[in-house]
Amino acid sequence: MIVTEEDAKTKFCPRLAVNPECDIYCIASDCMHWRWFDEEYEYSFTETDGWEQDSYYLIEPFGIKKRNRWRKSKENRRGYCGLSGKPKIEETS
Repeated sequence: MIVTEEDAKTKFCPRLAVNPECDIYCIASDCMHWRWFDEEYEYSFTETDGWEQDSYYLIEPFGIKKRNRWRKSKENRRGYCGLSGKPKIEETS
């Protein structure tokens, strides 16, 4: 199940539950099993207020050129528990 980090923290974690009488919830990105589904940043190739400048390299037929881009941290980034492998993504048409 792919969820936001906030949603994950409301889910029960079977790995942490040693005592069945205790409710132990997911700790999301603080856990070694947590895997991110979404990229960390959103990118723009035009200057945007509030975004930090970043660079990347473009390989062209006559050399490598450095290009500028702008990035910001993605809001509501999603992830999943890696204990049971990658979630199956169903495509909708």
